[in-house]
Amino acid sequence: MKIIKSIFITAVCLSGIIFSFPSLAVNLPYVMNGGAEATVYEKILGNISNLLYSEIDSYETVTSNAQRYMEAVNPDGSWDDLTYTGDKISTAHLDRLKTMALVYTNSQSDLHEDEVLHIAIVKGLQCWYDKDADHWNWFYDQIAYPQRVGEILVLMRNGVQQLPAALENALLARMKNKGGAPDQGGSQGTGANKMNIALHWIYRGCLAKDPTVLNKGIQQALFPLSFTVGEGLQPDFSYLQHGPQLYIGGYGWDIINVATRVALYIDGVSYAQDNGNLDNLSKFVRHTYLRVIRGQNYLFNAIGRSIARPRAVSQADFVNLLERMKAIDPSNASVYRSAIARLNNSQPANSGVEAAHTHYYRADYTLQTKPGYTVELRTVSDRTFRNENGNGENLEGYFLSDGATSIAVTGTEYYDVFPVWDWSMIPGVTARKGTMVRPRQWGTYGTTSFVGGVSDSIRGVSVYDLDNNSTTAKKSWFFFDDEVVCLGAGIHATGTEEVVTTLNQCLLQSNVITSTVGNVVQTYSNGNFGSDYDNNLEWVIQGNVGYVLPHGGDVGLRAKEQTGKWSTINSGRFDADVTKDVFTLWLKHGVAPTNAKYAYIIVPNVQDTSQIQDYLAKDNVQILKNEADIQAVRHKELNLYGFVFHDTTSLFDYGDIQIEVSDPCLLMVHPLPSGELRLHVADPTKSLARVSIKMTWPRFTERIEVHVDLELPTTVETAGKSVVAYITNHRL
Repeated sequence: MKIIKSIFITAVCLSGIIFSFPSLAVNLPYVMNGGAEATVYEKILGNISNLLYSEIDSYETVTSNAQRYMEAVNPDGSWDDLTYTGDKISTAHLDRLKTMALVYTNSQSDLHEDEVLHIAIVKGLQCWYDKDADHWNWFYDQIAYPQRVGEILVLMRNGVQQLPAALENALLARMKNKGGAPDQGGSQGTGANKMNIALHWIYRGCLAKDPTVLNKGIQQALFPLSFTVGEGLQPDFSYLQHGPQLYIGGYGWDIINVATRVALYIDGVSYAQDNGNLDNLSKFVRHTYLRVIRGQNYLFNAIGRSIARPRAVSQADFVNLLERMKAIDPSNASVYRSAIARLNNSQPANSGVEAAHTHYYRADYTLQTKPGYTVELRTVSDRTFRNENGNGENLEGYFLSDGATSIAVTGTEYYDVFPVWDWSMIPGVTARKGTMVRPRQWGTYGTTSFVGGVSDSIRGVSVYDLDNNSTTAKKSWFFFDDEVVCLGAGIHATGTEEVVTTLNQCLLQSNVITSTVGNVVQTYSNGNFGSDYDNNLEWVIQGNVGYVLPHGGDVGLRAKEQTGKWSTINSGRFDADVTKDVFTLWLKHGVAPTNAKYAYIIVPNVQDTSQIQDYLAKDNVQILKNEADIQAVRHKELNLYGFVFHDTTSLFDYGDIQIEVSDPCLLMVHPLPSGELRLHVADPTKSLARVSIKMTWPRFTERIEVHVDLELPTTVETAGKSVVAYITNHRL
């Protein structure tokens, strides 16, 4: 796939005004004050204004709001209901002025060129300058404030009556002096932060007609679309920010927002060379970002500490950015149209979704996408950071990086459930129940190296060597088409709290159906019950998902109201009680377990007894071994084997199959109808240059012996990536 309009600016010669950027098919009215021949500054300012006007949902609403703000503003340009000092300063003052500027400069508004409104805008800007807001969080001074000031100044250039030159110049100087530089050191000068700072450099460069500032702004805004092994877009198309920390949502959204804005801002302006940056953007959006959205909502692992913000999982407004992507990347417009239909709820969550499995080896993150469901898995190693809890957010998310697994069919399963969560029972996690020690706010590495995944692009195996909070375990996940097999072995813990593995903790969205030994099926519909099962629970159904317990176990089930507060997980949020109906299912390992284990199977897209019985009748899942040294599963119908070799002291020996490996690794074996064996191998430690595999394998009516010596990727960009090999006629 080739993106027609990939752009990268290396130099801008404004004196000659020589530009030839291919025109984008964007149906926006061109806004410009000046003659027929616009300068590059006017062209870009016009494009910026066009995009800002296009984002108005309702002129009636925005005009009404502007009228209200105009009437309530004080003589000094302030508003009584806003705070201008201390730690409660927000962007509300500038947001109101931006609304007023949109209305004042737009002919579709009843307040277009209104003199009283203009006076109020001038007073408001002068007030903001005089107050000289200085926020404790650098983000406001270097991104939130200067971006908004820049947009207001750009909009006001479209008015017949301009802002006082002294005021505009003073605000531009403030943007320069306090707004930071996109190429500064530290996290502020990387990834999404770099791009957001660069955005107001573009505004300032055009407003001040400064070619150096404009050129640097454009260069820096597009630079993070290149791959990096630091903070930013990774070679595996994951996204990391604040160190080696997963942040596909949140900061990933910023990447898409700024990149698409800049592409539209410089429509009609030339570029020096094409380095494929927008091709990277297209692939990131299509192959990663859209896949962490189910229906209208994010999967919760993708958004970092934003999980502690109300409505943070909602992505309905991402439609606007996808409309931009349609213009920038027309060859993939059908993909974006399909995603828009899911986001605006005109099509169901499964519409247009393609099957894919990806282990993002740079991020310790696994994503299984099927038309009928999505399952994600977040882990952490000694190479990556745990989920942060800075700025008073995500205060209880200690276990989020320990194998957190979200299971989404409609995408609504976890919507705003987080204030009522029991945070020691995060789905997929094995942990001690009760009080946990909060790690430092930023930059906490994991503790183990054997963390990773192997994938054939449709199915895969992931592993997490857990060693956290006085609890250790060997955890693995086997991703097939209709199910995910979850195994745990070698579970040890100290302390006085019970250790549990949580299968799910989500919103209660249906009746709960259970089956115990003897095929005793019960349905619970009152949404207020709890039960314990002593090795006799066979399966459970709730909310379009089935849970199969092939080896039973000591199980707890609860479906009832839970109450909590947003302020418990976010110090800046509401202290009022929140109550929701929650479904929780967990396996109990007791206090201070020694060598405990578990096995369960997630079966999405089952809603009733007949469907899960049909699934069970196939008997496709065969757990070959679940021990601390080796975990292995076979899927009979797919004829696919998955292996996790935690160490090399044991030979895998099952029936006619024997496997011995030189080093701990992950292995998938797929016997093909031709008699070939297809192998996928990965090194979770990212430290091996090669791995040797000795196999005895049944082939038709004989048994073959194979010795495979595989080279593994070793560069920082590729270490941990899956490799594939085919064995034909007993050899590679």
